[in-house]
Amino acid sequence: TALGCANNSEVLATGRDYVKRVTVCPWHTQFAEMGLTDAGEEYCRHLDNSICRGFNPYLDYRVPQTLHRSPCCIHIVRDANPGPGPWKKDPKNLRGFDYHCGHSYWTYREVAAAIFGKEGEEVAHGVLEDFTETYGPEMAETLQSYRDTDFDRCD
Repeated sequence: TALGCANNSEVLATGRDYVKRVTVCPWHTQFAEMGLTDAGEEYCRHLDNSICRGFNPYLDYRVPQTLHRSPCCIHIVRDANPGPGPWKKDPKNLRGFDYHCGHSYWTYREVAAAIFGKEGEEVAHGVLEDFTETYGPEMAETLQSYRDTDFDRCD
């Protein structure tokens, strides 16, 4: 699994656009291990764009290429006016891949239950069972440990 993998990226921002080039990514690694390149391509092309729109619907976030089909991902925020670099992430604000997997699972579970009720809960439970069978009880416990995490709130 991609649990020990971290992003390797650099910001290439020039002018008004913020441009990030990603050469290593745990999501790419995981989708590749599962043989789900097409699903990974769609996930990566749309996820960060959707998150960005959640913060500011007026930003134009694009992912013209991903590691699933190219040697690197390119993420562009048009007219972001990033200012002079260097751009460094504050390590205290970074979360591990397990956090992001927990966020994905519990968010999708919540949405499925809200839309489909008991059937959505049953599907989500089945996903957790499949996850446990594939990755083992220890990984499933890690995923379960995020059950009560409020992913809508920054800490």
